[in-house]
Amino acid sequence: MHVIEDKITDFDKKMLRECIRVAHQSMENGNHPFGSVLADKDGNILLEMQNAFTEGGSAYHAETLLCLKAAKLYSPELIKAICADHIGFWK
Repeated sequence: MHVIEDKITDFDKKMLRECIRVAHQSMENGNHPFGSVLADKDGNILLEMQNAFTEGGSAYHAETLLCLKAAKLYSPELIKAICADHIGFWK
């Protein structure tokens, strides 16, 4: 299974740095060092979420919490458009 393209772009690196930044904040808040970001195709961060282990245990993963919050804040059409912009990542 091919998970990631061979070439990592500057955009990918920028988003990874943002996730690391959020993960560091999570660790400083006493949680596990994981972070997740939702960004548009231009790299604008729409939402970020830290791990919340201290609040809800192992089920409170950063990416899970981000998806739940995004579903409340954004329309399904916007989320679909954002995912479509990045779908090549998972080919």
